[in-house]
Amino acid sequence: MPKGFIASAKSYVKNVWGHTKLVATREETISAAFEDLARDAKKLKATVVDIDVEGAHGKAVQLVKAGQRKYNAQDYVTAEKRFRSAAFEDPHYALAVTYLGHSLYKLGRMQEAVHAWQRAIEIDPNSYAAKRARRKLQHVQASEAKLISELEDRLE
Repeated sequence: MPKGFIASAKSYVKNVWGHTKLVATREETISAAFEDLARDAKKLKATVVDIDVEGAHGKAVQLVKAGQRKYNAQDYVTAEKRFRSAAFEDPHYALAVTYLGHSLYKLGRMQEAVHAWQRAIEIDPNSYAAKRARRKLQHVQASEAKLISELEDRLE
């Protein structure tokens, strides 16, 4: 059994539980939960099935996986490089661009992160990557609004 399978299986079970709670509290629809779980199931399958690394997309997928490992190890500089390389290999791979935005955000490069997330949405507006990019953009906008409100309160 591949190394990543056990970790992915644990993550999948955790996600099932998380979606169950969101559906129970009506914070997520059943169809949205199933959509996310189907995507997660594909990821779990990918840990067992070899990906064709001959094509540009296959190389990009491998670079994104390497970038995710670096990101999870909090090596955001190397993660950024991997995600940039993945986006270069396959410019239409929205997930690579979304993760690039995450790395840039962690590095404190907010404008670049926002640009990356907006680009990911442009590439594939209905994808999981675009959904994550939208969430991050909303988070940034909410944080900015909160900061502005706090500053205005201090000035009064």
